[in-house]
Amino acid sequence: MALYDVGIVGCWYWGNYGSLLNGYATFSLIKGMGLRPLNIVTPYNGFEPHAKKFFEAVYDSEDISECLPFERVNEFNNMCETFVTGSDQIWHNHPNRNEKERLYDYFFHLDFVKDDKKKISFSTSYGNLIPEKDEYYTKIRRLLERYDAISLREENGVDYLKKYYGINATQIIEPVMIVQRKLWENLIEKSDLALEDDYIFSYILDPTEKKRQLIKDFSTKMNSKSINALDGFSAHYNYNKEKLNLENTLPNIWAADFLKCFAKAKFVITDSFHGMCFAMIFNKPFIAIANDGRGIDRFKSILDMCMLSDRLIDINNIEKLSFDTLTQNINYDHVNDIIEKKANEGRVWLENKLKTPKSEIINKVGRAKVSVNNLLSIEKCVGCGACFSVCPANAIKLSGDEYGIYRSYVDEDNCIKCGKCVAVCPALEQPKNLNSDNPTSYAFIHNDCSLLKESSSGGAFSALAQIILENKGVVVGASWRDDFRVEHIAIDNIDDLYKLRKSKYFQSYMGKTYKFVKDYLEDGRRVLFTGTPCQIVGLKKYLGRYYSNLILVDLLCANCPSAEIFNKYICEKDHSSNIKQYNFRHKKETNEVWDAKSVLLEMKNGEKIVKDIDNDMYLKVYHTCSLALSSQCMDCKYQGNKRYGDITIGDCWGVDRFDSTLNHKYGVSAIIVNNEKGQDLVDAIDKANIGTLKIISLADVKKYNVLAFLDKRGWKSSLRRNKFMNDIKENAFSVAVQNALSLKIDGLSKLEIESIDKDSIEFVWEVMDNNHYDGLIIEERINGEWTRIARIGDNNEKRARLENKNRELKHEFRAKAFYFDGSVALYSDYKNLKIQIQ
Repeated sequence: MALYDVGIVGCWYWGNYGSLLNGYATFSLIKGMGLRPLNIVTPYNGFEPHAKKFFEAVYDSEDISECLPFERVNEFNNMCETFVTGSDQIWHNHPNRNEKERLYDYFFHLDFVKDDKKKISFSTSYGNLIPEKDEYYTKIRRLLERYDAISLREENGVDYLKKYYGINATQIIEPVMIVQRKLWENLIEKSDLALEDDYIFSYILDPTEKKRQLIKDFSTKMNSKSINALDGFSAHYNYNKEKLNLENTLPNIWAADFLKCFAKAKFVITDSFHGMCFAMIFNKPFIAIANDGRGIDRFKSILDMCMLSDRLIDINNIEKLSFDTLTQNINYDHVNDIIEKKANEGRVWLENKLKTPKSEIINKVGRAKVSVNNLLSIEKCVGCGACFSVCPANAIKLSGDEYGIYRSYVDEDNCIKCGKCVAVCPALEQPKNLNSDNPTSYAFIHNDCSLLKESSSGGAFSALAQIILENKGVVVGASWRDDFRVEHIAIDNIDDLYKLRKSKYFQSYMGKTYKFVKDYLEDGRRVLFTGTPCQIVGLKKYLGRYYSNLILVDLLCANCPSAEIFNKYICEKDHSSNIKQYNFRHKKETNEVWDAKSVLLEMKNGEKIVKDIDNDMYLKVYHTCSLALSSQCMDCKYQGNKRYGDITIGDCWGVDRFDSTLNHKYGVSAIIVNNEKGQDLVDAIDKANIGTLKIISLADVKKYNVLAFLDKRGWKSSLRRNKFMNDIKENAFSVAVQNALSLKIDGLSKLEIESIDKDSIEFVWEVMDNNHYDGLIIEERINGEWTRIARIGDNNEKRARLENKNRELKHEFRAKAFYFDGSVALYSDYKNLKIQIQ
């Protein structure tokens, strides 16, 4: 039998007065129902001095838990039967929270509570709503689904939960308004604070000059002095006091003094939600200053309910305020009736959920009633087609976005809200990865020289596929279409293997590939599926279980531009309608060293055209790994040291540097074996097909394939990418490329000589765009040629003294700014300067 009936998780411990009293209200409500509650202390928590005084006044020592670290919070399951998520802004959804903050997010969503324990959210608040969508929110949604009942404080929070998580919730008023006012009056009796009559009380969390002036104006017009309180956090106090700069600003008073200030005031001015609530509880005329940074919707929610929305003011428009209107008394008979009705609804709801057995709670939180587009930002969709294949209502289409990148789009009119698309989406949640953290890697060269020449690197894919096809299996991979787009197809004849060989440097259309892969597997056929890491993860999510007859081969992938971008490129090629075949990885016989910098166009008339990276724009775009990056590639999380495929294959770049014994002219494959199934397939390669199969260091493979081993990229879009991606929507491919590659940054707004003599020259300058400025290059014309005399690599430095090396009195200078746009330096135009010493 647990020691406590209810464990309360919330912000009841904060230095903020509203949080302290909000938590006390929840605790008192539960205790008043004949139950024994425990306030659970948040991991690594400390208490403000005034908060400790409050705890000693209202709680017994056994009412507050020990402070346990995150590693031990599961021990609370042995102490409490039910867990309640308390009120105030404890549920956050901001995308920029760090890993430590995320631990608190999960804690406040009761991730540590066992499934058999009852979980209730009581008037919880989101504060600001930011509908960011990614795998983090999928985890939060699953935690929300574990709740037996959820109530939220604000109506917009209820709407948000429904729209973005498919979760039903009830709106419950703020708990400080649910308890009887007598609770607060009893606490006031513990206060020794001496207050004079006839004062305005201001409680300001975020002081500004305009708020200060507003308080002074009301004080003058009402002929009453102001007494002022700040937010209660000692670390903020001196800063906030200095900003408010008003006489009669109280020290960090404790909660009883705080309430007394409201109870005795003639008028209240506050930018605090709880400050507004206590003004209403004590029936005071008030104005609430809209505080967007702390969640304006919670102000609006309760004021609209009580028909007091005119009491919420915009501090930036104080000249429009009507002093006479705002100082009028409020009809609190009507307001109190509304509050009491809502308070009773809250008490009844909470008691019902607390005292009803877990198995009998009727409105237990439902499963998802949303589609993948409700939960996933479209730019994070990898276009794998898992949702497209699984949708039973055919309500999803797989088509290009504005850049031609394949994405999934849900037709909400036809969607039946079954949630199957959500369950299979790899961008929302990745499957468990049981592969090795320390895989074995090989260098491989196929023994068949003609096949080797037709492969991108060393022919590893063909060697693996041959095993499957020779045993009546199926191989699935990317193949060219007649319109020079690429799609995944299945082959079961070795004569068709050529269709799947060679790299295709843009996104493959998946269609319902996963569905026919599953059909083959269910029929008992052995299947080898090869694709990009995100396609591999998508298939694993779609299948949902292990298949012994499936081999997954993922690629060492750098980036994957859209098919539409390649289409624009190919349509610009001379006589594009006469192109018969396009080969990205042409291996020139004249090459002494194997590379990936040539393409071969085979024309219908038999002509063969070879283009190198210097004169082929698409190769230039692809190999910069930046210009045509798709958004999902910029944030790729599907590859790294621990792979999702049974086998990983790619180019064994740099092999000539770490193993000079291998003949690398026609390419060498890297094979990375990630589990026993993968090792079994490598061991089964026909000896006749092996020219070289040699264990090599994974570190060597990683060294020359860096991009494919980043666990998560998190790249920001470069200036050149922004330019290219904007231009490609409207312009021809060559125009978009040229505009991006010739992009310049803003330069100098000022370049002057501050002093000059025969020994030294002092320059000063200013730039037009500090955000895209990393330094300056200064050149001087010497003997008729421009010569660099300085490179200043400090973006904060705008002054430099240089040696006057030629000791002349007549000089001609020019300077240009530079900025590192990823790994590429962009430059401004030159600014010229001539000077002659008299």
